[in-house]
Amino acid sequence: MADRENDREFIRQKIVRPPLTRKDILKRAVLFSGLGVLFGAVSAVTFAAVRPVAERRLGIRETRAESSIEFTADVPETTTMSPSESRAEETRESREAERRIDEAVDKAVDQAMSSYTVNGDMLQAFYAAVQEIGKNADPGIVTVYSGTQDEDIFGNQVESSDSCAGVIVAMTPEEILVLSASEGTGEADSLKVAFAGGTAVPAVLKGSDSLMKMAVLSVSPSDVPEGILEQAKVLPLGNSFQLQQGDYVLGIGAPAGRMHSVTGGTVASIEENVSVIDGVGRVFYVDAPADTEKMTFFINMAGEVVGWAVRDTGTSGGAGLTEVFGISGYKRQMTFMSNGEKLPYFGARFRDVNETMQQTGMPEGAYVTDVIPDGPAYQAGIQNGDIIVSYGEEPVVSQGDLRSRIESTTPGETLTVTVMRAGREDFREITFEVKIAER
Repeated sequence: MADRENDREFIRQKIVRPPLTRKDILKRAVLFSGLGVLFGAVSAVTFAAVRPVAERRLGIRETRAESSIEFTADVPETTTMSPSESRAEETRESREAERRIDEAVDKAVDQAMSSYTVNGDMLQAFYAAVQEIGKNADPGIVTVYSGTQDEDIFGNQVESSDSCAGVIVAMTPEEILVLSASEGTGEADSLKVAFAGGTAVPAVLKGSDSLMKMAVLSVSPSDVPEGILEQAKVLPLGNSFQLQQGDYVLGIGAPAGRMHSVTGGTVASIEENVSVIDGVGRVFYVDAPADTEKMTFFINMAGEVVGWAVRDTGTSGGAGLTEVFGISGYKRQMTFMSNGEKLPYFGARFRDVNETMQQTGMPEGAYVTDVIPDGPAYQAGIQNGDIIVSYGEEPVVSQGDLRSRIESTTPGETLTVTVMRAGREDFREITFEVKIAER
């Protein structure tokens, strides 16, 4: 796969923002009080209004022969240090300096709060800003129709159809790519996509992920009426690692169960390193309604897609909150699907062996918390509690290592996986041959 990628001219989409300054921290503090949201939204609309069309289609360009799409994965803003590194870093002087900075920030926040009042004009400006952001994003929303042929009790052909929302994630002269739900698309006898203000046109399934229940569809630009095609818009993928508590986001797609509806709310809480099958993700919880069957995507105040509403990842966000899976941890999978490549399936949930666990004698590696029944790992003999220390003869010292190894594997490939399994007195090494399946 690496050779093929080197032979191609990739199309990259990457939006990088500067790290937070102390001024940014102050703004976020005001945001928690309910004031900063107003100014952040208004400034975002101003930015969106002057953003050129070319930037909205960042990373998409024509190649001479064959086009490939790549959504470059984001890197978390902060890298977790080991306990020893953290202790060495946190010296007495640095802690004292941090305390002084915190005191200065608290004082500045108090001063800002004491001199600020919210009036009706501010609220009106905020709602107008939110309305404009949703309006600007709407041309990037499509309706996906999946039809199936069946027979009634009299033998007559009957076609049933279902629909859900999708977002345009890429446009090239050869195709328009749409991210949507996978349920129903794989079994559909026909697929169609309707752009905003247009009639439905034929679509084909480019790639699918049954684990995360997402799919990428392809539409030929030649099938789209010229006037409708000119209005169609790519919604850029944002960096969901940059979302913080208190940030305001919009739900687009079909959050009210109807296409092209819009909702909005703040990020109430964030769950880091949520274990999903064959990887981890960043999940955030929003105090806004969403429809997970008709599909709800969430955008930030710059109009960038930062995630989509999911039914359940096993974490609890609290009553009345919508669970949203961040887009940054999913861009590699989108790259595979967008290029018609199959996604590898190992079939396990895992996490790091932390310092406390290592103190009991556990080796470094990826600790298996759940082996999926009938998955490749299960069929090979890997069990809950095993610690994976090598994958395909490459060492594994963390869940991040294992996730990267799995993502680099081709479905159908058989490779060696070494685990450490707890015995009565110590851990013993066991080797398995695992045939990777397709998601």
